[in-house]
Amino acid sequence: MRHRKTLVTVAVSAIVGSSVVDPSQRAAAFGATAQQETTSQQLDRVEVVGQKEMGYRPERSGAGSRIDTPITELPASVQSVDRQVIDDQKVVRVRDALENVSGVRPNPSIQSGNSFIVRGFADARRVLRDGLSINNFGYRSEFDTATVERVEVLKGPASVLYGRAEPGGIINIVTRRPEAISSAAAEAQAGSFGLRRASVDLTGPLTEGGEFRYRFITAAQASDTFRDFGKSDRTVIAPSLTWAPNANLTWTVSVEHMRQDYIADFGIPVIGNRPANVPITRSFGDPNDTVDSFRRTDVGSDLAVRLNDTFSLRHRFVLVDARSEDDFINPAPAFGNALQADGRTLNRNIFFQVNDTREIATNLDLLADLRFGNWRHRLLAGVDLIYAPDSQYSSFGNFTTGDPRLAIDVFNPSYGIDRSLFEAARSTRTGPTNYSIFRNVIRGAYLQDQITVAERWHVLLGGRHDHAETGRGRGASFTVADQALNGSTPSLIRKDEAFSPRFGALYQWTPWLGVYGSVTRSFGANNGVNAGGAPQPPQRGRQYEIGAKAEFAERRVLATVALFDLQRRNLLTPDLTTADPNDSIAIGRARNRGVEVDVGGEVARGTRLIGAYAYSNGSVIQDNSGLLDKRLVNLPRHAASVSLRHELAAAPALALGAGVFYVGQRQGDAQNTFQLPGYVRVDASAAYRLKLAGEAFTAQLTLRNVFDRAYYESTDPNSNVSPRNGVYPGAPRTVIVSIQAAL
Repeated sequence: MRHRKTLVTVAVSAIVGSSVVDPSQRAAAFGATAQQETTSQQLDRVEVVGQKEMGYRPERSGAGSRIDTPITELPASVQSVDRQVIDDQKVVRVRDALENVSGVRPNPSIQSGNSFIVRGFADARRVLRDGLSINNFGYRSEFDTATVERVEVLKGPASVLYGRAEPGGIINIVTRRPEAISSAAAEAQAGSFGLRRASVDLTGPLTEGGEFRYRFITAAQASDTFRDFGKSDRTVIAPSLTWAPNANLTWTVSVEHMRQDYIADFGIPVIGNRPANVPITRSFGDPNDTVDSFRRTDVGSDLAVRLNDTFSLRHRFVLVDARSEDDFINPAPAFGNALQADGRTLNRNIFFQVNDTREIATNLDLLADLRFGNWRHRLLAGVDLIYAPDSQYSSFGNFTTGDPRLAIDVFNPSYGIDRSLFEAARSTRTGPTNYSIFRNVIRGAYLQDQITVAERWHVLLGGRHDHAETGRGRGASFTVADQALNGSTPSLIRKDEAFSPRFGALYQWTPWLGVYGSVTRSFGANNGVNAGGAPQPPQRGRQYEIGAKAEFAERRVLATVALFDLQRRNLLTPDLTTADPNDSIAIGRARNRGVEVDVGGEVARGTRLIGAYAYSNGSVIQDNSGLLDKRLVNLPRHAASVSLRHELAAAPALALGAGVFYVGQRQGDAQNTFQLPGYVRVDASAAYRLKLAGEAFTAQLTLRNVFDRAYYESTDPNSNVSPRNGVYPGAPRTVIVSIQAAL
């Protein structure tokens, strides 16, 4: 029996009268009936928003082409972790859901932010929300899964669609939208390290005809962490409203507010070529450290209009307002060697920072659905804007020089920093440039054609032109910093332009097997100026990829195999043609070549599987600073995962789950001076469904790291501290008990 979702009634948030086609109907690709052809036309004219995935099989993606498209028709590796996986694994952070996708590695701080490595290259925390880029410019990020319908990963350069980005790929969070059918759900969780969490999800029509629909989601969590003095409290509130007066117009307005209170934690330092041999629970902070905070509010709008049978418009907008306040008990120097010569004493100091960011992301798309005989063209023309002209950053205290009073023995720590030292650090300025103003304005225009020929060939052609303005002004106040940014001669504002092409083709060899190839390029970060003051070219990415997509088990299972060659070019490296050792030139290159396999779906009635494997051979291939042939940071040569969920035939109310996650040895820093050992983590779960007073309940016991293995997830990517000062351990055995109610 096909598994039925327990959290909410399955419904489609319709947009402009679109229809949802069951995957089994794809057999019509080799001779569709007239009725099926009409359904397909309806579906593709305007993107379906908030469509629910059934089971573990990824069905459709908007991230791969900006047009809602079956994944089997996209000539690229596009993966999706749907709501069913999130519910079954009881993950509450997006980073944990992405453990199910090949080639994706978390690169986080402990409880205080997310960054991801995709195909070997860090994405600098850049994440899309419903197709729009948010948190572009370095502030801390966190995403709770309470509001998430699915998480999509488009691997490889994506600048042709989304502008400036790292070449590894992009992550798109698809949020939950108002539905036409009323439902209510609630969940309570309790578990290890003082975890207490509750969430509520309400949705349905507000009017009898369903023209207005609402959704209200809220979640609250309070928890210690497995680390000494740890804390992770989080609140999410997310109301949304959809207006769909007819089959030609849909408008959704949403607000999502998150606040997280936590204790900043830099993990474990490195001694020699391994993390220090201390318990993974040991913190080198202090119980008197004050609580740090992060809050973000997203206000979004999504308007879709079908003009006629051929043309449609879509406008999306999001305003992001984010602020983080952190006080750190830092290794000092934070970006140098903070360990004393005795190999056990860690120098520390107290440092404060505040980030304030307000940014707007918006785009306007025109979609045309054209047919000429057995040729179909889905043309997309659009413009977009990311506008953050005056993000603010300020810092206090000292992260470069250790305070002898704060030095700590990593093997025999003593805690209890006097509160007066925190107050003194808050008023300390290490120089005249403690205040910064950042400008980031990126404009883009793009054109794309998705071509289908005789239902066998799926060709994707696209190109984009980007114009980026970036700069940073510094000073003794925000006023001085703003004057430095906008009034300096020569200007501190850099202007870069780039064209990014994309070509891909997929051939549907049989009704169940397609093969594809693609070539893509990306536009990345700028590189400042060279020794003569001339602008350095911005970083670029280039990827060649071939692969295959196959459907099994009556198309309930989809498997993707991809082989890729990805390069990141124009990396800064010392300029050996000048006498100044600080001069640099943009000739460095890094490359990652590998194989990735992703599979997901219902392998047998009642048994669902999601699995991934990645072989990655990433290294620096051109450099003048001693990094030549060094492996890329935090990139294992081999990584794999598989998770199963089975409903017992003899007891259909009982479901058992198990997951195995393997990560090979990784280099901890760019110089490859130390390594993180490989690990295997085993998870398990048991769930029981029952009815009480006519309502459906599900009780579940979830165990993560069943065998309580000590392991290390990643190192800090020089974001907070240097990698040798910050190794982040994974959590020990964790038990979570949850009760869901679908009302």
